[in-house]
This record gives sequence, C-alpha cells and structure tokens, in this order.
Amino acid sequence: MRALLVCLTLCAGASSGVFQTFGAPALHASATQRESKPSAPDVELVQLSAAVVDRKGIPITGLRREDFSVREDGKPVEIATFSEHAQTPGDPDSNRTLVLLLDDAGVSPVGTQTIQLIANAFVDFADPTDDLVVVRLHARNDEPYGDRIEAKARINAYRAGAWPFVSWSTADDYLLRVADIARQVAGNTSPRKTLVCIGSSFVCNIGQPQSTASRSYESSWLSAMRETSLADLSVYGLIPMRTPFRTGGLPEATGGDVLTPTRDVGPAIQQILAEASSYYILGYWPIGEIRTAHRIEVKVSTKGARVHARRAR
Repeated sequence: MRALLVCLTLCAGASSGVFQTFGAPALHASATQRESKPSAPDVELVQLSAAVVDRKGIPITGLRREDFSVREDGKPVEIATFSEHAQTPGDPDSNRTLVLLLDDAGVSPVGTQTIQLIANAFVDFADPTDDLVVVRLHARNDEPYGDRIEAKARINAYRAGAWPFVSWSTADDYLLRVADIARQVAGNTSPRKTLVCIGSSFVCNIGQPQSTASRSYESSWLSAMRETSLADLSVYGLIPMRTPFRTGGLPEATGGDVLTPTRDVGPAIQQILAEASSYYILGYWPIGEIRTAHRIEVKVSTKGARVHARRAR
C-alpha cells in the first residue's frame, strides 16, 4: 500500500482562520434472491450497500447474509438479496465512482491552498481506472463527468470563499447539488457511489432539518435523501482541522462518515477509498406503509464491527 503524507499545517492558513464560523441552522444485481416480489404494484425492492469495518477501520470481508439484520421504521425486514462486492485494482469492470465536491462558500479565502492540497492528494491516490471527477459547489458548469486533466484543472481553479455564505441559501444549494450529482451518476457501473465533500463542517456535515427549519430546506433535504438512495450514493465529509462534531448529518444518513484530520490526511483518504472498494449489497421488500421518508437500521453480529449503511431513504 502506498504511503501518503499530507501535512495540513504547511498550507497557507491551515493553522488558523481557514473556516468561517457560522451558527448552524436547526437543523447491483445480487447473488441470490430468497423470495418473489410482493403483488402490490407500487412496492419496489430496496437495495442498499453496507461497508463493514473493524475498530481500526479495516474492511471486514467474508460475512454472510445471516450475519446482517435490517429494520425499516423499527420493523425487521427479511434480506431478500445479498452479495459481497470487492474492487480489483486496475480492473475497469470493478472501478469506483468517486466525486469530490469542493466547498467554496463555508471556507474563508485563506483556506484555498489547503482544500486544493487535499483534493490533489485524493486524485493522485485513486486508481487510474476509477470514475473520479471534481466539482465545485457553486460552479454550475462543473458536471460530474470528465477525466483527470479536467479534475486537476477544476482543483486549480477552485477558490475558497468565492461564493457568499448565506445560511439557509447555502444549505439549499448544497443539498440540491448533492441530489443533482446523485441523479447524474446513478447509471454508473459501480453499485456504491461515493461523494466526498471537502470543506467546512457546516456544509460538509449539514444537519437534518428540525421543526424550525424553512420549508425549502426540508424539501431540499428530502430531495437529497431520495436521490442518494436511488443512486446508492454515500456522502463523506472530509473536514481538515478539529471542528465540533455533529451527529445526524448528511454523511451519517447516507451511509458515509465524517473525518477530521489535523495533520496527515492520508489515513482519511485511505479509509474512504477502502469503503468504496469493499462492501455488501443488501436487498429487501419494504413491509410498512408508503411515506415520504423511512428510517433504516443495518446491523451485523460481528463483535466490534461498525456498519456504514444509509439510515434513511
């Protein structure tokens, strides 16, 4: 395994003042199939991926269907389909879908070099066969397509603080951007897709709307949850420097994670790539009533294991 050392403190502005401070708003086919589809015409098989890691963040392989349990809206559901996916490095038929989303609103201008350094390291460390693209949050011409030359060009053109931060407006922009990206990468060959938001905690770990949230924010959240579920896209927040950690954010809800490296971002990048390479694909028939949103809970019986699977759809 290649070693990667990216020292954030060497970057301009990395030691202090990189991120602006804001008050956060209240916030594919499977190997086997056990049963046929229910007769109800509006019931569709739910498929989701689950990355399972040990206490050190190393993927756990070789698990079986009976090692997993799934609940939707608190009710146990039977796992109808099950398979294990493992990427083969250098094999274009098992490539990963990786989207780097650069926060250009929640990061102050002095953080430009820090974000560029992390994004460049991620691009360099990914496999050449990966479907890897870079998009800037508010650069609307940045679509989730392109080669490594285009990715590097967008990183070079990135400027922190290029777009004004306006609380709810920025939240809506980010959620709608994630939903749009999910729609566009849904047809990619890799079952599990990965979006890595590099930037501030407010943007990259945006919280679920609470009762006081605006109607547009709630609508944007539901749109992001729906589209990421359909595409099986997991969101990760890669937030340099120590920041207050908030649970219940978009990464946790979509089966991703929040990583906050202070010096060496290499282990964080390696963890994200490992979880995009080794995971399980579970399918089940929903048994509850149809509603706007559903809660999902995936567990494994392996002691000490952590599961990164979406918690809502």
